[in-house]
Amino acid sequence: MILVTKIKHQVTIIKQSNLILNMLEPYLTEVNTITLNILAILYNDIGDKDKALSDYNQAIQLDPKLVRALINRGEYYNTQYISHIVLSNW
Repeated sequence: MILVTKIKHQVTIIKQSNLILNMLEPYLTEVNTITLNILAILYNDIGDKDKALSDYNQAIQLDPKLVRALINRGEYYNTQYISHIVLSNW
């Protein structure tokens, strides 16, 4: 009987943990998205363009409505396009 009580208690704890995780998921996604966007900015600033683009894409994949990441990625593409045009005219 004690074993059955312990198992029921553990099942209850697992259910509560899953409930908490489900409640926190949107917040964790938002934090991850913002973090990826910030990392992308930093990578772009130090010249690691591939990593910057990868992080912008991951941030947008997590939250396609994150305007700041969309703008940042657009600015990244704009900078790369302008650099390509300038270099091709030399």
